[in-house]
Amino acid sequence: MTILGTEGPVFVAPYRPDQGGTDFLGLRQVNVDLMDECLPGFNNVSSYVRPFSVISWIYWKFYHLSAAAHIELPEYGQLQAWQEKAEILFTWGHILHGVRGIPGTDSRPPKAGGVQLDFESWNRIPTSTSLMAAVQYGPAAKISDGLGFIEPVPEARGMFRTTGLGIDLAEGLEGSLSGRDTRKLLGTLVRATGTENDARKLFPGWSILTPTKKEKTAFRLAFFDTTATDSTEALGRRSSTLRLILFALEHAKRPLSVDEVRFSVFHNSGRRKATGNGQSELSWHRWIALQVRQAQRLAMEAILFWVEERLNRARDRETGTMIKKALEVRGQHAAILPAGSNVNDVRKGLFPRMPVSLDALLASSERNGDHCLFELMSRILATVGDNTDESLLLALRILYICAEFTDALEKQETVTGLLRYGGPERISLVYWRDFLRRCATVRFDEFLRLVFEQYVISQHLSVAARRFDGGTQRLRITIEEEGLTPLIATPLPLRVTPDRLATALSLMSDCNMIKRSADGTFASTKRSVG
Repeated sequence: MTILGTEGPVFVAPYRPDQGGTDFLGLRQVNVDLMDECLPGFNNVSSYVRPFSVISWIYWKFYHLSAAAHIELPEYGQLQAWQEKAEILFTWGHILHGVRGIPGTDSRPPKAGGVQLDFESWNRIPTSTSLMAAVQYGPAAKISDGLGFIEPVPEARGMFRTTGLGIDLAEGLEGSLSGRDTRKLLGTLVRATGTENDARKLFPGWSILTPTKKEKTAFRLAFFDTTATDSTEALGRRSSTLRLILFALEHAKRPLSVDEVRFSVFHNSGRRKATGNGQSELSWHRWIALQVRQAQRLAMEAILFWVEERLNRARDRETGTMIKKALEVRGQHAAILPAGSNVNDVRKGLFPRMPVSLDALLASSERNGDHCLFELMSRILATVGDNTDESLLLALRILYICAEFTDALEKQETVTGLLRYGGPERISLVYWRDFLRRCATVRFDEFLRLVFEQYVISQHLSVAARRFDGGTQRLRITIEEEGLTPLIATPLPLRVTPDRLATALSLMSDCNMIKRSADGTFASTKRSVG
């Protein structure tokens, strides 16, 4: 007998893989790519100007302090210690004043009195709670794919230095902090301990709520260029979309919420006819393509949600019973999905006059919630759980409307490449539209079978298999002897991935491009002409 052997048969613990993941149909990356076409250079969490100043200042100040200390070749360990000291004090002040909106505010000092100013002592994880973390402000601050405030030092791995308008941000913050660091904690690279009193004294100098005029100006110049139109550059694409947002606010009769801005830009409210400005039209069509894809993805995931509900609650084990139930529900909610024996009959019920132009689709969407993707998405999110059957029909309705928008956009010949993002593997808008057209004469029950089996169950199994890393299990459904079997009972997390609009509006207001009201609505700094 070896050390790994046993004296006889034994029962082993059942295999219980860690469950995880959020993108169970593999559709998210296309949405992110389309966000980069519209609003590149930042993410959904980088909502304030001041953290960009802090990042820029950390590297700017580090090299100034290194020079003062006669350190010719600063090392990464020195930079890391300095960065963590600065970030701990920055975050601590916000914690003490109850100001959230930056990473790390859930952490607490390890003890009362003086504490070490480093992440380890505070049990903070650099890869998630540092300003420079990939999921925080780090990518947006870099010159490679962000706003260009810092750049890597070629000869020193992991080291960055402040560049361009980042220097103005750093200098603006330096002036704001002047005279507040009474213990000179930020005047040396030496590791140190700090107290609540230190953090409180520094807080007014770098609160995210009070960026200086110099910081606002520097950020605005990096964020938006009134003349930039080059669609091959991030600044050009971002500025073009921001101009659409500014136009929507300028022509609004009242301040708008984030959702209302999204709706207004989508429908080109206030400017129904083409302006002749090719770049403006291109940016507008990009925005439409992004929102249509957002709706398509939510609809597909809503169908997966419904399938899981049938597996868990009704104990369905094959798609035949699901189809029977779907047809029954369809008969009960004919207003959501028109009657018709085949796929094209349903399409004609939704759109009696075909083909449908982009202007006609937008006009119908603007005046009729039943044709508005935003309204239908809201209804799905409001019904899942309480009335999941209705959400299935809403999802199918959305998928029909997405196909019509894809057709109409393709005729514009402005964003045809974007409509193909993802291809068959990630169910691009064009791929879905083509599938729906190929199924024109297919009986509706057979169409449902294809959707359930090919675009939901098989798609999920394929994505989960590709992403299995030997640890985290992303499978939610498996096939056993008795048929389809759910692996988890927790409902599928169903939500619309933020499209960066809320972040863009926050940054625009933070650098005085627009005004933000106390109720969270936004208005133009110019007098409305709506």
